[in-house]
Amino acid sequence: MSQSIDLEKAKKLTRGITIPPRPAALQAVMKEKQKEYPDLNKIAEVISQDVTLAASVLKSINSPIFGLRRKVTSIKQAVTMLGFAAVSNLVTGISIRTATSGSKLRLERFWDTATDVAMMASRLSKQLFIGDSEESYLIGLFHDCGIPMMMLKYPDYKKVLIEANDSHQVFTDIEEKYYPTNHTIVGYYIAHSWGINDKVCNAILNHHAPDMLNLSDPEVSSLLAVMKLAEHICHTHRRLSQDNEWDDHQDEILEHLGLDEDGYIELREEMTSLLD
Repeated sequence: MSQSIDLEKAKKLTRGITIPPRPAALQAVMKEKQKEYPDLNKIAEVISQDVTLAASVLKSINSPIFGLRRKVTSIKQAVTMLGFAAVSNLVTGISIRTATSGSKLRLERFWDTATDVAMMASRLSKQLFIGDSEESYLIGLFHDCGIPMMMLKYPDYKKVLIEANDSHQVFTDIEEKYYPTNHTIVGYYIAHSWGINDKVCNAILNHHAPDMLNLSDPEVSSLLAVMKLAEHICHTHRRLSQDNEWDDHQDEILEHLGLDEDGYIELREEMTSLLD
């Protein structure tokens, strides 16, 4: 069944788990975003002042999956070409990755995969005309962000993660056999703390729900269908693990997205070529 939770309960269930604070550069960008008329030059200036952040944004924008016809060489150019929302999402993604990089965990592969899923989800959203591409990017990026925090809190979490990935049981049910919370609740709380909108937060909370494609908000279900396809393509490409959840929900996901078997295979091959 789908999950519903308020912030106060989420806060209690995540007590003792590290919740990374939103970085100053992202706070400045988000503050500008909330204005009726955001100043694109000011946003570009904020990002450019952080050399590492700016370099990471440009590297991501110039990756093949964005499909730009010419190389972007400055943040100002990036904001002008892609718009504030796309650049803001890239900054958010790089920030959440950076916020967890100082831990004892080796998370490079985890965040590389999350970034691929995010960009793939955004691309699929545009190509299939389903949902909002910027929200699709955020759910692709944040849906599993609770996992590193669970790993930091619980030394044996990796064993539980393997058990959940190898099982056809609901992922969060397995987590809750061992712990008082699960990674979707942690991810939901992190996303809310970082100012992510309610729709994406609810998608994070329900991305392992058996009825994820029949939620009360159909837009959240569509976000999840796009994300699940993006995740499947990326995980298959990287050969990360068997994808039991895809096996269990493939037919209904493809139906939700309006894809038959031939259309799915053609789309998968096209998207995989971008990852190559």
